[in-house]
Amino acid sequence: MAERYGGKPHRIRFCYFYTIYNLTRLKIPILFKSLKNCILTQNQHAVNMIIQARKSGILVLICIVFGSLNVSVLGQDSIRIYRFSQLQPRLEHRNDTTYLINFWASWCVPCLKELPAFEEVREKYSDRKFKMLMVSLDFPRDIETKLLPTIAKYNLKAEVVVLDDPDANAWIDKVDPAWSGAIPSTLIYNSKSRSFYEKGFTFEELDQIVKLKLHEK
Repeated sequence: MAERYGGKPHRIRFCYFYTIYNLTRLKIPILFKSLKNCILTQNQHAVNMIIQARKSGILVLICIVFGSLNVSVLGQDSIRIYRFSQLQPRLEHRNDTTYLINFWASWCVPCLKELPAFEEVREKYSDRKFKMLMVSLDFPRDIETKLLPTIAKYNLKAEVVVLDDPDANAWIDKVDPAWSGAIPSTLIYNSKSRSFYEKGFTFEELDQIVKLKLHEK
């Protein structure tokens, strides 16, 4: 099993329902306190939103509970951390689905530049047999301070995992023999073909490649 960063799932679940309980009874001071405690260690960006909501009223707060907390508490509260041996099976599926695996990091400017394109493609083909996995090369210690805020900023809905395996020379060639190790890099494959790109993408470029993969017979 892959590790999970920022675990304590029972505590998070308790915090969430305690917050909803306070919301339904409109115990506003307790509500803000419980919400802030829930997400304090999960996403500083969401904490700042809570502070702003206190100034703006309960309507904004409700939006945060059912909107932003989808990322900070309910969606990306726990990031999986893989060794390459754990990630490798996800690079080798043999079925009728097309897979896109993007290697990136929150400190990589070209990676950040292409994130909106990836999210747009993910959304466009969400009803097709297409799956996207964003493999971050951030250090585990930076998940809370850098990776989670980046996920929130770009509103990423694709699955995000962290690859924490320092022996890069042992696994880079297993992703693709032509890969130098630079990012951003993207693997797109299905049971018919496998393509690797050591470059950044615009939406138009990525959309065209995914479209062709999905139509392969």
